[in-house]
Amino acid sequence: MASPFKSLSYDLVKTVLDMMEFKYADLKDLTKGFPTGSYHRAGMEYRTETQRLLEERYAYYLEEVKRDGWTLYSVPEEFRDREMYLEAVKRSGWVLEGVPEELRDREMCLEAVKQKGGRSLRWVPGELRDEIRAELGL
Repeated sequence: MASPFKSLSYDLVKTVLDMMEFKYADLKDLTKGFPTGSYHRAGMEYRTETQRLLEERYAYYLEEVKRDGWTLYSVPEEFRDREMYLEAVKRSGWVLEGVPEELRDREMCLEAVKQKGGRSLRWVPGELRDEIRAELGL
């Protein structure tokens, strides 16, 4: 699975650090007495660890959403991506209401409408509504 965290935002890294109760000052203390370049190496290790923690957290949230689409609403915004929204609507078509407009493509809407006899059709963008209605015979 490709990581959704290719470029880490400052706020996201700060959130993870706060969760870990880890401060940048601690990193500087860890590298005292090391030759020049140690800050860089320690920073890279720290970034790698942060990346790993973010990916683990993302995987955890994705698994929860796969179990129950409604858990999407408890997932922090920075972890919600197209894949997470798609898994949520596969489990509960009503979640389509909370999917950002720009992500409501044909695949996403079709998966949502398949659930519960097409009740989520009301949240499908107009240009796709008739096409999906015809395809599913609604």
